[in-house]
Amino acid sequence: MLALVARGAKHLCLGDRIFDYSTGQYLIVSVDLPLEAHVSEATLEAPFLGMGFTLRAEAIEAVA
Repeated sequence: MLALVARGAKHLCLGDRIFDYSTGQYLIVSVDLPLEAHVSEATLEAPFLGMGFTLRAEAIEAVA
């Protein structure tokens, strides 16, 4: 999974660890994990905008 933040920010929790990522940052996760996430920065004038893409190993291998 590739998650990209285009505007705003998110907090991601994995157990007792907290990861923050914001505009222009991304997160790549290669295995399913018990994650909790929430938007931490958004307004009516500038709502959160993020995208998630499922990455398939065979598709990545075909590009290489």
